[in-house]
Amino acid sequence: TERVGRVLDTVTAGLGPWMADLLARQFGQNWQAQMRAAAGAPPREFGDSIADPSYLFWVFDEQWVGLFRNHASHEERRCVSALWDARKEWAHGGRFNDEQAERVLSDGEHLLRHVGAVAEADMVDELRTIPERDIIFVDDDLNGFSRKAKERCMDLFRAMAEANLNKQWITQVTINFGDDEE
Repeated sequence: TERVGRVLDTVTAGLGPWMADLLARQFGQNWQAQMRAAAGAPPREFGDSIADPSYLFWVFDEQWVGLFRNHASHEERRCVSALWDARKEWAHGGRFNDEQAERVLSDGEHLLRHVGAVAEADMVDELRTIPERDIIFVDDDLNGFSRKAKERCMDLFRAMAEANLNKQWITQVTINFGDDEE
C-alpha cells in the first residue's frame, strides 16, 4: 500500500508539469479557474492543485476530448483511469497485493515515460534491479549549475525516495546544492 502511495506521488510530480504546460498553452495561465468553471465547482474530494493526483486525473479526464487526446494515446488514458481508481482505493485505506501494486507501478512508469520524465523512470527502474543495498553515484556534475540541471537532479532524488527502493546511496555534488532548503 505504501508503494502505491509513493508511485502516485511520483506520477503526480512528473505528470503535473506536463499537463500544466499543455493546459496553459490551450487556456492561458488562468487554466485552473477555467477547469473549475467548466465543472460548475471544484469536486468536493480535491482542490485545484497540480500537486494532488486526484485533481490531475480529473482534469485529464475532463479535458481528454478537448486537449489530451491530441497528446496521448488511449493507453495513456487507460493508465490515468487505472491510476485514478488506485488513488481512490489507496485514499480510502484499500490494500493492494503485490500484483496490483506492480500494475500501478507499471502504469505509472508508462505514463512518466510518455510525458518525458524518462530519465527518472529509467533510473528508478534500474535501481530496483540492483541487488546491493548500498549505491554510490559517481558524477562530478550530477546537480550541474543551471536551474534546469538542479531541477533534474532534484526530480531524480525525489523519484528515488518515492519509489521506496530500500537502498542507501551517496553521491557528490557541487556546494550550491546546499542552497536549497529541500
